[in-house]
Amino acid sequence: MFSFFKKPKKVLMGSTAANADVRKVLASHGDDGSEPRHVIHYAYPLGSSDPATRKKINAWLYAQNFKVKSAESRDGVIFENTQNVDDAIFDELTNSFISFFDELDWEYDGWECAVAIKEDKSA
Repeated sequence: MFSFFKKPKKVLMGSTAANADVRKVLASHGDDGSEPRHVIHYAYPLGSSDPATRKKINAWLYAQNFKVKSAESRDGVIFENTQNVDDAIFDELTNSFISFFDELDWEYDGWECAVAIKEDKSA
């Protein structure tokens, strides 16, 4: 009826749109996302977490060469690697996290990284 009464859609963490928002912040600091850097990802159970699911998650992430550790809150996982964050390959990766964790009744809660600026090697 009145579109201005509708709640705005929440941007799904790890989606292409959410990744673009993070890239905008990086770009405001002179970072185009093309330099490999330490990237930290987060995921949390939507309900209670069982050991079998945790084992499956850890195995899946280890197979993709992530370092995995338990989150200090909400019984989640933190997984890390080194990569660039500038392209569709990164978006495909985070979208695969959304799907994988959703199937297990978990939520992928996005990623973070430090600003990484290319060194000028011509000097």
